[in-house]
Amino acid sequence: MQRVLTGEPAGTQPAKTKVRVARYSGPLPPPSLLQDYEDILPGSAERIFNQFEKQGGHRRKLENRVVWYNVFSGTVGQVMGFLLFGGGIAGSIFLLYNDKAVTVKSRFLCKS
Repeated sequence: MQRVLTGEPAGTQPAKTKVRVARYSGPLPPPSLLQDYEDILPGSAERIFNQFEKQGGHRRKLENRVVWYNVFSGTVGQVMGFLLFGGGIAGSIFLLYNDKAVTVKSRFLCKS
């Protein structure tokens, strides 16, 4: 019954297949697999290494951009904070110099 469903002619043995599974982690395959690639397509191992080097350069470039942005962002935040604080102090001095009252409503600073 099984042979009829799979389309195999009666009286034949089913084909046997061997499957080999291998795992590796990392950007480069193990040397034995690299050699297999090289045997199939000459120059492929060098192409794999070139791609690995290009990807590494790209990753380092992105990491440099992230570090630069973090430094830039922190610096801009500190400068803006200083300008805001300096503006508040300068405004208070200006008001005191012109005999204006410098008061802060407690409702503005803390909710009560």
